[in-house]
Amino acid sequence: MARLHKHLSVLTITAALALVAFPRAWPVAYHHALATQVTHDKSAPEAREHEFGDAFVVSLGGKLYDNYWAGSGASPPTMRNPAFPSDLTVSDTDSWRCVSCHGWDYDGAAKADGSAQQQKQFIGLRHLQGTDPFNMLELFTKAHPDQKALSSGGLPLDLLLLFLTVGQYDPVNFKLEKSLSQKSLSRGRDIFEGVCMS
Repeated sequence: MARLHKHLSVLTITAALALVAFPRAWPVAYHHALATQVTHDKSAPEAREHEFGDAFVVSLGGKLYDNYWAGSGASPPTMRNPAFPSDLTVSDTDSWRCVSCHGWDYDGAAKADGSAQQQKQFIGLRHLQGTDPFNMLELFTKAHPDQKALSSGGLPLDLLLLFLTVGQYDPVNFKLEKSLSQKSLSRGRDIFEGVCMS
């Protein structure tokens, strides 16, 4: 657990620096942080509090799960993902999104409603929750042989894999029994756009 906490701290500091100052230099900043072994150990005299917490770093991985290309600033592949079912109507770019294959709820083909698209999706990712994120790169590479750009590693992929191992939440826990909405779209827009979407 200490190893995971240390890795989260390194990712937190690196991601914060990369997001603010160097959006195109994530891998360089990440490897620099690993080389200097930045820690979040409060007992160390040189320890400093960082601005962003672990939850922030994990949420960055969630954004990458939704759309890796938009979240990382990388250019998406121009051709359709060869592993994506050809009879499903999805744009070529969207065929590369994690969420397109594994679902927004991480259940993949195991989803409850059984629609045609869900039945053709790939394996769910729920089983990854709680696994060691340090062993995920090899599993990812084997499962995604067509995603060479991602398999090379770097901070964005590390954030994505971290999210899959520690950041999944079951959406069933967040469903309300009855709607509390007053049906006013503008009422919560500022809060939603400022907190939920950021």
